[in-house]
Amino acid sequence: MSAALGNSSKLLENKSDVIDYPLMISSSSAISDDVLTVLDTVFNCVLIHCLCLFGIVGNIINVTVLSYQGLKESNIMLFSLSIIDMLGSLFRLVRRLKCVVATLDIPSSITIDTFGSVVFILMDNWCLALSFFHITAIAVERCWAVCAPFSVSSVFTPRRVKILLAFLYVYTAVILSPLFYRLTLVWDTDSSSNATVARVAYTRFYRDNLEAVNLFSTIFYNNICTTAPLLTILICSLVIASKLMQERPRELAKLSSERSIVKRIKDRKVVKMLLTVCMATVVSCLPTAILSMYMVYSRTALFTGRLYYVLRSVSDVLYQFSASVNFIIYVSLSTKFNKVYQQIFLSCFRSSKNYESDI
Repeated sequence: MSAALGNSSKLLENKSDVIDYPLMISSSSAISDDVLTVLDTVFNCVLIHCLCLFGIVGNIINVTVLSYQGLKESNIMLFSLSIIDMLGSLFRLVRRLKCVVATLDIPSSITIDTFGSVVFILMDNWCLALSFFHITAIAVERCWAVCAPFSVSSVFTPRRVKILLAFLYVYTAVILSPLFYRLTLVWDTDSSSNATVARVAYTRFYRDNLEAVNLFSTIFYNNICTTAPLLTILICSLVIASKLMQERPRELAKLSSERSIVKRIKDRKVVKMLLTVCMATVVSCLPTAILSMYMVYSRTALFTGRLYYVLRSVSDVLYQFSASVNFIIYVSLSTKFNKVYQQIFLSCFRSSKNYESDI
């Protein structure tokens, strides 16, 4: 990696339009080359790849099980969330392939990193923002369910939920649209290997609207797509947790029939599972969101500094953890999900094993 960075900086001396984004790391930092290499390997070559692979497989299982269960109000949101998290995991995995390729061919890793910075990082950001909006919608729906249980089914109908999700897909793409025109790629010659590689360059649109795009990406985008959703999820989660704690077992005795008691217990399990999904997102993403907002408003951090690069790597790992952990939550806290999961996958595994033993 350090070799690739060194070669890039030499090529950029007389090419003002070409940038080494996002790996233009300033050397004026307390983090040494050796420490940076170790941290980069741990976060960007090991942890992120493991989490991405687990996220892809886990969310494929989520989609399969939720489809088998039937797409009702909450399941529609979880189904769509699983698709988005699966795509986000795939895009992050492709973005980080440069770490693996760099061990074999540095020029190819530069080209892969360029495509990741120009194309896949935008799709990654789209999936990340859309995932936040999905979990926000889930938190609001569950908060409504515990605060006004008799009206939630009439407000959050399957048709309205589908319309809401379709709106979120389009809304997120529109919000991110200015960032799609910020960077482009150009083909250049790597001086060390004499190979043709792709480099990242600023577009004319970005150079002509530098202040506006930077203001949008740092203030508006961070607040709309990260801070506001996370605060909404946190507030709704606290309300839901408070309502669950207030409901005593003796209140179940007031219900008129055994069927009502069983239904209430099932509803509580669903609420607890979705509350865990919300809290997992808050715990993993809120610290990085606070850090990002601090760096934006304080303007004390160099966005090309080594410390910032390490912190962004940690943030990517935490964001990917949030996208990968839902499968474990569903299997652990949802009896119905676990039962369907065992019927579909474990029964197939047992059948295959029995078939092999018969042969």
